Amino acid sequence: MPGPSQTTLANASALLGTAGRMARHEWRLAQVEIGENLRKAGVGIALIAAAALLGLVSAFALVGAGVAGLVAAGLPVWLAALLIGAAIALIAVAMALVGARRLKAKRLIPDRTLRNIQRDVEALKEALNA
Repeated sequence: MPGPSQTTLANASALLGTAGRMARHEWRLAQVEIGENLRKAGVGIALIAAAALLGLVSAFALVGAGVAGLVAAGLPVWLAALLIGAAIALIAVAMALVGARRLKAKRLIPDRTLRNIQRDVEALKEALNA
């Protein structure tokens, strides 16, 4: 009949095995979650790049509007260019804001994995105390 120390040793061994499996599972989950978050960051970077390009186009249109306004001194040509440039600028600002929001460091943290690890640690503590 096993003594208390052998039972404790068996329990500790089983607990360590469980902890190892849990750690491997959490590691895989963290890898998947970080991959998802990096893809989201990639979209944010692409939006910022597109916003920069649209901002450049907007600047050209606004410059064209100013030139047209000075040359023609008539409303239709430069007003049309000004309105188009302003619309492109608004789109660029909106895209930049959305892209920047997607790049915040908080969005890149693997929250689900961290919650699971905390839950696993609590379960291991309870198992050790039982």
